[in-house]
Amino acid sequence: MDGNIWFETDTNDYDFNLRTCDDNGPCIAGWNQDLDSEDYGEYRVQRKTDPDRVVIEWITETYDDNDDGLDVLNNFEIILYKNGEIRVNYNYFNCAICRDSSSGVSKGVPNGSVYTSLTEKFGPVPGLGQTSYIFTCP
Repeated sequence: MDGNIWFETDTNDYDFNLRTCDDNGPCIAGWNQDLDSEDYGEYRVQRKTDPDRVVIEWITETYDDNDDGLDVLNNFEIILYKNGEIRVNYNYFNCAICRDSSSGVSKGVPNGSVYTSLTEKFGPVPGLGQTSYIFTCP
């Protein structure tokens, strides 16, 4: 599972155009990178209460690091609140081969006019460890 959440398609794209979500509808790109937890790491989805929310957490390698047998984990999570708020927590990054094809949130409209890129505003995700960002739905 790559570091993205899609709402109108079952695609598992990575390295896509955040502005338009490659015409696949709204998306949240926690880390727009090719991630791999097949051999090492995991991802999990949990529903929690007080406040009511869904937490999607990635503890995973990048595909490039896994391919090189490096076994280095990265950890981040996206929290979806019932009121529409989105929180992204970047905990730590240990990747040796770190890329980011523009991470953030997008309404996925064809003209790319409704999106917010964390990468454009703050830099590539692997440099954002120990930070959190809150969005309201675009």
